[in-house]
Amino acid sequence: MTKTTENTDPGEVERLRNHNAELLAELKTAKAKVTALQGQLTTATEERDASRAEVLTVRLDGPVRSMLEGIAVPGTAEVLAQMIATRGYAFDLDGEQIAIRDASGNPATSLTGAAGTWPHPSRAPLSSTGAT
Repeated sequence: MTKTTENTDPGEVERLRNHNAELLAELKTAKAKVTALQGQLTTATEERDASRAEVLTVRLDGPVRSMLEGIAVPGTAEVLAQMIATRGYAFDLDGEQIAIRDASGNPATSLTGAAGTWPHPSRAPLSSTGAT
């Protein structure tokens, strides 16, 4: 129990107790609001992540899959994608464009792996070989 001094006004003690109760009620309300906001943040984060995944599927995965199917031998697009990934490269969105990035996240300027340069120089366009 709290000891009171002789000079303490009983009215003042009651006023302080009431004020303390008000502050505790405000604290409880604030904590409930924080909990509700944290729940909203979690929901918004989950929705954002789902939207990003959907955007990547539509704007990146689908076009990359179509491109790989168009340049690979029929039925080998997945193998080609795995070969590119094994060498440390990945497809990414760069604004509106699809880019190939190296393992450091930099734009790839050539695809070089253990087997040499890709595409192989013998597969280079005629304009780059000097042939007409």
